[in-house]
Formats: sequence, structure tokens, C-alpha cells
Amino acid sequence: MLIVDANTYSCGELFTAGFVDHAIGPVVSLGTATGAGAANVWSDADLPAAIRATGRRIPPLPDGLGFTMSVRRMVRTGASDGMVIEGVA
Repeated sequence: MLIVDANTYSCGELFTAGFVDHAIGPVVSLGTATGAGAANVWSDADLPAAIRATGRRIPPLPDGLGFTMSVRRMVRTGASDGMVIEGVA
């Protein structure tokens, strides 16, 4: 048995998905969902390499401006093969 709650984040969510996908045992959630937090933080300087394969370019930002964003995409295996772990809005 695996117990999760709103304090289950990131690697805990990946572990839980694997636990379910490989039918290891039951999962009990103390609440309606896991925390759904944590990701890799990318800056505007990281984006050109990340999208290089698309052939697109990102226009330069004005001097002194920048941004960061959170990125994480994980997919499942087993009976849920290819489904994303995170919610999709």
C-alpha cells in the first residue's frame, strides 16, 4: 500500500505513477490530489537550446529583461502508457 497526500510532490508523484502503472499495490490518497508541485526552472537563456529542433527562434528580449518558467513533462508506462502524469488544463 502506498499513501499519498497534498504534501506528495515531484519524485513522489513519479513514484506513485509507477506504483500504479505496474500494479504493485493499492494507493490511498489522504485528500483529493497530490501537491503537483516542483519542476525544473528554465530561464529565457535556456529556451533557444530547448527549441532548436523546431527550427524556430526566440526574438531577443530588451536589455535588462528576462524571465523564468517551470517545466516538467513526464509520461506513464504500463496500462497508462503515454498518458501524462501532470494534469493538463
